Amino acid sequence: MARVLSLIFWLMPLFAAAQEDCDAILTLTQLQTALERVTAPGHRRVTADMTVVRRILLRADAANINYALRDHTLASQADAIADFLAVARTASDSFDAGQRNRTLNYLMSPEPRRIRITTGLMLRGYPCRGSSARVSTGLQQLTLDAPSPLDPVTFTRKQALATLGLSVALIPLCIYLIRRQIRRLALRRRRQRRHVVDIRAFLVASHRTQDIQNTKLWERAEVLDLSCEGAKIQHWSDLAPDGPAKITLMIDARAHPAAIIWANPHYAGIKFATKL
Repeated sequence: MARVLSLIFWLMPLFAAAQEDCDAILTLTQLQTALERVTAPGHRRVTADMTVVRRILLRADAANINYALRDHTLASQADAIADFLAVARTASDSFDAGQRNRTLNYLMSPEPRRIRITTGLMLRGYPCRGSSARVSTGLQQLTLDAPSPLDPVTFTRKQALATLGLSVALIPLCIYLIRRQIRRLALRRRRQRRHVVDIRAFLVASHRTQDIQNTKLWERAEVLDLSCEGAKIQHWSDLAPDGPAKITLMIDARAHPAAIIWANPHYAGIKFATKL
């Protein structure tokens, strides 16, 4: 166990570093995607996408991106990432100054265009799990909401609804299993302490006095365990669940009216009408 725990603690920094790498790559991919949308021919949501660019730049600069990628292969591309962020920041500042056409012309000029394309090709070589869906969802979130962390959304709406639906569907199954377990525990639980015995007895499938006095109706039985409220008996008569519900147990010529709680072809559990 100690070795397992030490291995887990040793691996935890690796998982954290991998998450930082993935978050940084997703942030760069979101920024690159937003800039590509701005420069797309006929695109009508330039203002919304430039708002996304500005919000990403509020929480991402060359220093923290390079720090997040310090243990990643992209650490060797720090200069290229810095140039890409500089292009995005220049375009954002120009657009904030009300110079929309100048911003578009700047992004489509040879050097910024080359940097954008080169960065896009570079990021394609390092995809994160679910990166395309997370980039799209992150851009929508940035368009509607305030600035958020590097990985603003981890669940899509469809995934959340699917999880909720599965949880609701499992509720009846859980209730059934709980009730079944309660019934099993109730069968095992004995209200009174039972004593293991071996007593010869007779039973009569009736409570009527004339039937009890008629010894021809008596049928052989054996009491296997006994308490003041009930007993388990072995019988050789028809005490199946669809048989008589009330019987009289004769022990030492004394009649004890009882009700059948459960029964099978050989054994039955009974509860006395009055405590012994």
